[in-house]
Amino acid sequence: MLGPEGGEGYVVKLRGFPWSCSIEDVQNFLSDCTIHDEVAGVHFIYTREGRQSGETFVEIESEDDVKLALKKRQGSMGHGYIEVFKSHRTEMDWVLKHSGPNTADSGNDGFVRLRGLPFRCTKEEIVQFFSGLETVPNGITLPMDLEGKITGEAFVQFASQELAEKVLGKQKRE
Repeated sequence: MLGPEGGEGYVVKLRGFPWSCSIEDVQNFLSDCTIHDEVAGVHFIYTREGRQSGETFVEIESEDDVKLALKKRQGSMGHGYIEVFKSHRTEMDWVLKHSGPNTADSGNDGFVRLRGLPFRCTKEEIVQFFSGLETVPNGITLPMDLEGKITGEAFVQFASQELAEKVLGKQKRE
């Protein structure tokens, strides 16, 4: 499967699915799109406790399929709305590697995923917010969509797992 820039493929991220969502539910939601490799192209994201997080990455066949998927933004399933975002294979691979209960490095990698950031957020603002907590060099990633807009998420790698745990404690206070 060749995609933009010579081979990354086409990926969309869905957010808002119920925890009990099945691959068939995702296929039905994206019924207008061709999912690459059918069932193997649907990737649920799991929490460290092993539950579905409500987010799913889906590999799809073409740019036209991406456009069809994006038309379903704010589509509904049951009582909730499903958000659809254009994504990249690199983001999908990173999230899949760093989520779920069985990831080898999930307990000691120092990574923290931030969600709900303002769309104008900068790396400098993230550094200021976490002042006093050391991150690794080039340890902040702000994913962008294909239009160059920030997605409202960030991935931050702190110098140690202990610092990451302090961050998680800070999140609960603010």
